[in-house]
Amino acid sequence: MTSIGASYREVDDDDLNGPWYLAEQAAASRYTGAELVGKWTWYLHFPGLDVTVLRREGFEHRTFPHVSGATMLWQRDAAAAAPFPDKPRGVDIGAVARASQLGMAIYSTSRFNFIAVRHGEAHGHTWRASDLAVATRDPTDRVHFFGCPSEQVLLPAPGQSA
Repeated sequence: MTSIGASYREVDDDDLNGPWYLAEQAAASRYTGAELVGKWTWYLHFPGLDVTVLRREGFEHRTFPHVSGATMLWQRDAAAAAPFPDKPRGVDIGAVARASQLGMAIYSTSRFNFIAVRHGEAHGHTWRASDLAVATRDPTDRVHFFGCPSEQVLLPAPGQSA
């Protein structure tokens, strides 16, 4: 977790964050008052399959008891009250579950500005399943793009071309 002022942000260096990612998360925290902000609808890219799946469509711009562990912005007090558990995997989801149990406000922002990248088991990923199993395990997940959709998902900053 990285400290930024009165907040902490959880990011994975394998994932792709657009220039508006942090601004979107911070703005949502301010206008909703949520202690934890993230994404429950998000894109997951599989380089080995060369496809990108939209996960959990329909959970944008709303309070919800869960967000993806791969992308979170915590208020400092909330992060202290719901620390990451001391275990080898699933720590981010454990912290989100604890925040939900404590009744913290959790808000899911848009699907944009973030793409999780799954490099598969060969890269030591914590999900112990094949790319195909992960890509097809939830019947609501749908293939949205072939290839990596950076230009469609990571919105450019002012003055930058897409």
